[in-house]
Amino acid sequence: MGKHRLCRAIFIRSLFTFHSVIAIWLVTKVRDDQWYWYLTLPIFFLIFESIATFTIRQTLEWKWFCPSVFLYLTSIVPAIWLLELDKVDRRMKAIGEIPLNLTTGSQLKDFNDLIGEDGCCQKVTSLGTNSANCC
Repeated sequence: MGKHRLCRAIFIRSLFTFHSVIAIWLVTKVRDDQWYWYLTLPIFFLIFESIATFTIRQTLEWKWFCPSVFLYLTSIVPAIWLLELDKVDRRMKAIGEIPLNLTTGSQLKDFNDLIGEDGCCQKVTSLGTNSANCC
């Protein structure tokens, strides 16, 4: 049973490492900045945690806390977050001239005309009839 547990632990940790390195490589490629390789620092701690788990704890995992998952998440979450920010930037550039913010120019005026200056509905048009002051 010990060899099976050891094989599973090695497989999971190598999967964590592979996935994190691929994601961080993609971030460095997309952002064109080599400083993002520092996101692999938790992976090195994962290697030390693996050695400690395999030698000191004889492949027994922690009961209520899993350091390998924590270290994996500390490396992969920032990488995915940076990739998502890059995706948002590319979408915003693709949209171009379309303003997405309600606080720009005529959209704000149209919005204020709809709800009124004090925030309640001043005029509602329904089936061609206007009803004033519906708050």
